[in-house]
Amino acid sequence: MVPEPIAMADPLPLVVSTRQIASGIWQWSAFSPYHRVELGSHLVWDGVRAVVFDPLPLSDNLWDSWPILAKPEVLVVTNSNHERALDSWRMRFPDATIIGWPTSPTEVEVDNCLVGWKAIFLPGGAPGETAYHCADLDLVVFGDAVVNLADRGLELLPDKYCQNGGQLRESLRQFPRYGRALMAHGEPLLEAASERIGAVLT
Repeated sequence: MVPEPIAMADPLPLVVSTRQIASGIWQWSAFSPYHRVELGSHLVWDGVRAVVFDPLPLSDNLWDSWPILAKPEVLVVTNSNHERALDSWRMRFPDATIIGWPTSPTEVEVDNCLVGWKAIFLPGGAPGETAYHCADLDLVVFGDAVVNLADRGLELLPDKYCQNGGQLRESLRQFPRYGRALMAHGEPLLEAASERIGAVLT
């Protein structure tokens, strides 16, 4: 369900379209036959900068017709499995700051590059699993810790993909309250997100 760690040679699907899912938030995704799951990326405009999470490769046509005017200033990798197309994005935006690769971000890195965001390490999930919380946007961006696939619905990362499933659940119970959540696999939750995710923790 959740992809295995991605080596540089692993095939990634090209994304051919994007959609705005809320004010200042865009999502693009594609199904990966190799990983057998929907892979998703997001761009969030936080009022100061454009932040891209878990970047996927884009088709040339999409780059040519890119509907988002903001130039990405920060590229975020949410865990050690989500390098994805980071190299191609880094080549296209050489001045962008990279957060979360190859190690989990430090508090200093986030404070310097993502003012207004808090990186929350989630022990027990995938290696390096880190969520990003922006209180001003009432928003959390997850990597693999929570997924919301069309054929399975909202659920936590299954234990077989976790370093320690019980520890991940406890990590999520300590999370601050939030209204909206984006996930690297599946549809976003745009209201009552912490309550809905809290329900699957019980």
